[in-house]
This record gives sequence, structure tokens and C-alpha cells, in this order.
Amino acid sequence: GPGKDGEEEEENSVEEEASDGTEVVPAPVEASQSTGGPALAQSNQHVSHQPEPSLLAIMQQMPQIMANIQAASSSES
Repeated sequence: GPGKDGEEEEENSVEEEASDGTEVVPAPVEASQSTGGPALAQSNQHVSHQPEPSLLAIMQQMPQIMANIQAASSSES
């Protein structure tokens, strides 16, 4: 009867909340990555009198980031 329908609706709402929570997880990650790229690029454009130091800083950080990723993947396997 209506009681069972109510329970089913609650279960559905829980599943929807769970899926929403899952969607929220990758969003901040993508945002941080996008801000790490376009944001810095835009800031470099605005700070046109010193674009090279920021670019060099990013270039210097890239090997470290790649090394960290390789170290993490190698440690997992």
C-alpha cells in the first residue's frame, strides 16, 4: 500500500543523494585543475609585465608533479 510506496521513495531519495555526492567529488578536482591552468594563464595575461617568472615556476613544478604521479602509480603497483 501507500506505506511501501513511501519506503521506496525514501530509498530512491537516498540513491539520488548518493549519486549527487558522487558528482560533487570530481567537481572540486576538475575545478582545482582548471583553476591551476586557465586561472594562472589569465593571471599571466593580466600581469603582462612579469609573465615569465610564473611560467618558469609552472615549468619547474611540472617535473615534480610528474615525478609524484609516477611515484604514486609505481607504489600502487
